Amino acid sequence: MKKEQDIFKLLRTQDWEKIILILIEYVETQLKLSQLLNEKKTRGIEAKDLVMEAIYKVISREWKWDPDKADLLTYLKFHVIRGLLSNLIHSKEFLSTSEYNIDSLQNIFFSEIVTDSKLNLAEVVKLMRQTVEKDIVESSILDGIIIGLKKNEICAKYNISFQDYKNAYKRMKRKLLNADYINILKEN
Repeated sequence: MKKEQDIFKLLRTQDWEKIILILIEYVETQLKLSQLLNEKKTRGIEAKDLVMEAIYKVISREWKWDPDKADLLTYLKFHVIRGLLSNLIHSKEFLSTSEYNIDSLQNIFFSEIVTDSKLNLAEVVKLMRQTVEKDIVESSILDGIIIGLKKNEICAKYNISFQDYKNAYKRMKRKLLNADYINILKEN
């Protein structure tokens, strides 16, 4: 690991405007994908606030970036911001407003898909729908999750029993985890 003064020198020489723009886009995508933008659940969470908090934590050395292990952007995205999002998701206020484990949805369905902020969210959702389109229950569950419905609401809206929901959710999750969205999107 480099000396503290070397790390501060590296931090001072970063293109912060570019990093902030990339991180804001990344956080907005992560928030959308984890359903945090639903008004009932967010109550004023802003991507820029999370980005600035992440940057502050690195500059203040609360989160210790090691340039020998990862570049700054990667560290901010995959360590600091994901940590902040995880803390937010597990906060009492958030847990009291959501039946879903949004953290696992984000990590299971989306963390590997949305590592490139240039990916089009609409394309990812389209490919996810194509992956489960042959199973009406899985399609209904995915559509409900995408629009921010809770498990009970999905079951009521699409007339699905809780046991059918549980089984179809497991099948859907397995299919979505095995789909290679990044390579499919890069080929298009």
